[in-house]
Amino acid sequence: MRSLSSKTSKEPEDLKMPKVKIWSLSCVECGDCVVRCPVNVLSIDDNGLFVSDSASCIGCRICEHVCPYGAITVKGSVLNSIPKRPLPYFPDPIEGDMKEVEMGFSSLHDAQIEASRCINCPDPSCVWGCPAHNDIPGFITAIKNGDIKKAGEVLDQTTIFAAICARVCDKEAQCEGTCALNLAGAKPVSIGLLERFVADMQIQPPLERKADICSGDFMHTLTQSNVQSKPQVVVVGGGPAGIAAAYWLLSTGVKVRILERDDRLGGVLSWGMPGYVLPRNLVTSMLKILEQFENLTISLNCTLGKDVRLNELCKNYDAVLLAHGASIPPSLSLYSSHLKGVVDARTFLENSHLPDKATDHLFGQSQADGENLPLLVIGGGDTAMAVCRTARRLGKHPLSIRRSKESDARVRHDELLQAVKEGVSVRFGTRVESLEENNGAIKGVVLAPSSKSFWKLIKDTSYMDVDGMVIATGFKVDNSVGAGILPPLPLHPNRSLDDMPRTSIEASGLSERGPYSTIAKAVLLHERSLEMVTQPLRDNCWVAGDALNGPSSVVEAMAQGREAAKGIISALGVLITAEPV
Repeated sequence: MRSLSSKTSKEPEDLKMPKVKIWSLSCVECGDCVVRCPVNVLSIDDNGLFVSDSASCIGCRICEHVCPYGAITVKGSVLNSIPKRPLPYFPDPIEGDMKEVEMGFSSLHDAQIEASRCINCPDPSCVWGCPAHNDIPGFITAIKNGDIKKAGEVLDQTTIFAAICARVCDKEAQCEGTCALNLAGAKPVSIGLLERFVADMQIQPPLERKADICSGDFMHTLTQSNVQSKPQVVVVGGGPAGIAAAYWLLSTGVKVRILERDDRLGGVLSWGMPGYVLPRNLVTSMLKILEQFENLTISLNCTLGKDVRLNELCKNYDAVLLAHGASIPPSLSLYSSHLKGVVDARTFLENSHLPDKATDHLFGQSQADGENLPLLVIGGGDTAMAVCRTARRLGKHPLSIRRSKESDARVRHDELLQAVKEGVSVRFGTRVESLEENNGAIKGVVLAPSSKSFWKLIKDTSYMDVDGMVIATGFKVDNSVGAGILPPLPLHPNRSLDDMPRTSIEASGLSERGPYSTIAKAVLLHERSLEMVTQPLRDNCWVAGDALNGPSSVVEAMAQGREAAKGIISALGVLITAEPV
């Protein structure tokens, strides 16, 4: 009998190597594990039994995740190299420095080292995690081979303006969050940085693009040359969803008119994304590419319901796409909006793009030493972090508060860490008890902690003078658009998840029943949204982006815009001459 000392001295070394165990009594020999193992560890022997070769196992645990009966277990470490990501740029001093914080790969060699970490899953879960369904293994393989042009062509099949998407995409919750390595407990492949590297190395997207549109049993390749009678489509909203839809429609020769209520296109990309996250020149380049299409008409400062009515659009155009996004700030009534120095996040961010000190008039410096007082930011999500980090670059001292706990905040983990690194103060579990004013301007606030229960509050207050207050609790959809004509927007697709086909998604290892149920549900929501945007809500009226399912990510909106364009093209097929290929 071995002693305890001998057991502890030998087994830890053995446990580092992954070991696969097949529980034969639970195995139904479906073969899912065999076809999805990226390194051929599993096979069927001459007796028809499933066997494993642990010596070749890399510990990715894909077999364990896809087995519907729990007949496989994998123990040991994940055998994969540690990623070498470029270090972020943190300016010192920070005031006035809008240089991009996230750094990309500086050479093809560095990108290839990271690309080599991809294990080329036969049924890649990262593709399901990406709302645009980019062929992630495909473009990463091209990087491995040093073929950046090919990598760009792979991305062009499903996305446009990849340089923007790669910077603003919520990678932790999407492609990298569903990477097989991440699901196994290791560091995921830096998919976003690899996409960014390819996009930054590429020339601008080609104006003459062929768009493959699937319609029934045919695959149509549509170009301007085979359009006999050009359909006319109006897109309401010039944000991510609207721009993406317009791009794909224009690429097939369709005439497009964009109605935008602001004085410029871009939506949140123009007014809500600070330059240190998304350089302004990338947004400008995107809009210049779009504006080169001859079949495009842009109507700025045009508001649906005021300058034009939905019924008129539906009557005068072959198709209407509502992609007006979620840009309405929350009501300030609870926070004494009449006081000077209380503003919403959009107002603050829009003014931050103006010349130096353009935000000072919003707060008025009501105290003599106002520059040293904290700027209170209500909210702890992505919007709040954008406000806080921008405020730091404007010389202010932001304090972000949110009444719920950190784990409930809709904020990217990397952005939260960067905000704290830049000097932003963040307090979760804190709320505003009351405000104090002085001559019509906010003077200070009384803060109080909130308990685990949202409504059960703890009386333990503290007072502080503030320079101002920004309400940054996100944005909402203008539900007056289409009122009386369409169902109330947004539709919230999660209400109809029960009838979603799950076979393909679960086959990649993302199951609502497993340990990754939260990620799996998010993927299902993406799929439901992509399915819904292909069909009109009424006659010839489609809805896509935040207008469909409420505030979401830029890449989700762009993916929905693409799918809505495909649905419109399919519905207008009678106007297009297309041959089966």
